[in-house]
Amino acid sequence: MNQSDAGSTGDLKALLADDDPGIQLTLSALLEQKGFAVTTVDNGRQAVEALSADSFSIALLDIRMPRMDGFEACRAIRELENGKNLPILMLTGQDDTDSIKKAFEVGATDFVAKPINLVLMGYRLDYILRAAGISEELRKSHQRSRYAQHIANLGHIEWNPAREIVHCSEGIREILGLPGQSALSRFEDFNEFVHPEDRERVDAAIRQALEAGDALDLEHRVVRADGCLRFVLQISESRPDSGVSGHMVVTVQDITDRIDTEKRMHALAYYDDLTGLPNRSLLIQHLDQLLKGAVRYHHKTAVIVFGVDRFDRVVESLDHPAMESLIRMIAERIKLTCRECDLLSRQATDDADDEGAGYRQLTAKLKNDEYVIVLSAINSLQAASVFLQRLMEEFGKAFEINDKEVYVTTTAGISLAPIDGNSPNELIKHAEIAKGFAGEQGSGSFRYFKQELNDQVTRKFALANDLRKALQDDTLEVHYQPKIRLADHSLTGVEALCRWQHPLMGAISPLEFIQIAEEEGLIGELGNRVLETACRQLAAWLAEFDCDFGVSVNLSPEQLVDDQAMQRIVDLVSGSPIDNRFIEFELTESTLLANFDTSLKTLERLTSMGCGLAIDDFGTGYSSLSYLGMLPAQTLKIDKSFIHQIEANAQYTAIIGGIIKLAHSLGLTVVAEGVENDAQKAILSREQCDEIQGSLVAPPLPARELADWLRDRENRKTYPESAVDESGLDTQWRRNFSTR
Repeated sequence: MNQSDAGSTGDLKALLADDDPGIQLTLSALLEQKGFAVTTVDNGRQAVEALSADSFSIALLDIRMPRMDGFEACRAIRELENGKNLPILMLTGQDDTDSIKKAFEVGATDFVAKPINLVLMGYRLDYILRAAGISEELRKSHQRSRYAQHIANLGHIEWNPAREIVHCSEGIREILGLPGQSALSRFEDFNEFVHPEDRERVDAAIRQALEAGDALDLEHRVVRADGCLRFVLQISESRPDSGVSGHMVVTVQDITDRIDTEKRMHALAYYDDLTGLPNRSLLIQHLDQLLKGAVRYHHKTAVIVFGVDRFDRVVESLDHPAMESLIRMIAERIKLTCRECDLLSRQATDDADDEGAGYRQLTAKLKNDEYVIVLSAINSLQAASVFLQRLMEEFGKAFEINDKEVYVTTTAGISLAPIDGNSPNELIKHAEIAKGFAGEQGSGSFRYFKQELNDQVTRKFALANDLRKALQDDTLEVHYQPKIRLADHSLTGVEALCRWQHPLMGAISPLEFIQIAEEEGLIGELGNRVLETACRQLAAWLAEFDCDFGVSVNLSPEQLVDDQAMQRIVDLVSGSPIDNRFIEFELTESTLLANFDTSLKTLERLTSMGCGLAIDDFGTGYSSLSYLGMLPAQTLKIDKSFIHQIEANAQYTAIIGGIIKLAHSLGLTVVAEGVENDAQKAILSREQCDEIQGSLVAPPLPARELADWLRDRENRKTYPESAVDESGLDTQWRRNFSTR
């Protein structure tokens, strides 16, 4: 068990239970930055022991731990006196609904799926603690209210058959705010204080109880003498002489505090605390009822998912209060543009001149950057687009935050019921898909679901056929991106990357055609083509240039678990014209951990042949350093998404520094991907990163251009020192490349 000193932490204490030292390091850094004193343990049993001996503000439990897993630990903590109301955040790499359901069944407050987005998790911790504070306040208030009601001298009224007040206690006068000498003699005197909207109901209930001898259990509103609105409960027992008119004694209790508490609890469960908008739970309930009515009356309904683009980047320069202020402003602008009060009160019309005039609307908040708008009873399919054009015009205006103008851009997706589905979750999902398609077209775009989906499917089908032809005709190219050592700027290797220049569509993104290759079963052939070409090309370069460097080739998940595909790779390596030590295979961490046992055997086979192994895109998967000690890897590549953040975010720099130190402790060489400028390089050098790769060194280049780059490096040895900038790169070559 380790406890870190966070300086001036006040009363904030966090318990972190995870057997992964990498997760412990990164989350401890985040928690300490939030002002927590952090206690770390390695398993669930130690977590329970820690909570038995001390109190904490929050507990973070990994689901998979030795000795006692997160589920058992959570259940045991809830049995402790100081664990009953403790906020518990479960950390898991599992995304199946059974695990999520089980986490909540054992008492978890929330869960976070790995990979963990550390920036957004910081905000999430704030919201969890805020909600926990509100819940604790409400719980204590509810306990005090119940205790006061139990011991209070409640007011009571005795009625006779003529509805005359035989007796009225002092408590009744206090509830109604009457002076001590005031007297109530008839039902009409009491009924004057009943809220006008409740009088008819109260009159009928008391008359029925008096005449039939029924028990009375009645909640209603009263308006006190001072004008204050209160809620009261009237209770009486049934009389044994039921059916015979007689006297009735009624106990009256002021239940306003209980009603207020219930309202606040309802708001906490169904409304977003920050914006006051309905949350997903209330949205689903509302939309479900709305869709049932739409089927009955043959109405059309539009579901819009409206999102702020690159919200993480927008709020990077804002402090937490400013970020919350921006979120509230965004929600308010949506509500004002939607004209909620007006639209909710209007009925569907047949006015064709205003396509947006005939619907009712509900706005709900899904996430900080995403909102759902439901337009019911629309009279044309174009109503949603008319509405969105008006909304997006409003979002073209700046937000004023701390005397600074902040601009945001938006995208949206639209699904229509019954055309695109008849269930709330289906319609929201389809609208989110449509929003994703709109994002590909650029900011300020919106798309309907059905048309975009068909376009996407059509494109995928065409590209799959063309990719087969490209493999047959050998028209795919291999580009190479260099890696250099920071200590002396020497070349350590190149990464072989497949590129496709489509004859009609131009350059196709590797993210797109590699996914198609995996789906169509072409990835094995594609990977073998890259490996064979790269080995042959490296042999030519090693013969031409006076330097030794290797080539890295990516392995896909499909290749890794396919015995025949792996045998083909082994054959290619055995028959390659270069020494096996110059060949390195790169695999993503998520690929490795998804099939760990199978992957381990395959990789041991390759490394036994002398090949190297690199863990690629580290930080985007499970970020599980505990597995690295079990893998025969020599290199760890930090994903470029981390590198792009380090200039503006000290938190990322600290995380990268921790990863580098742990990787070095395991004997791994660390390569930073996506290095684009000298500032990033300087930070990485300070954190003792070994190698860098990215546009600062060179982008992926065709073989002929990489050969020119290598020749420039050979000639650089004779250049004067002024020809080399502080990055160790030839300034003339960089100027030449930038003009290509």
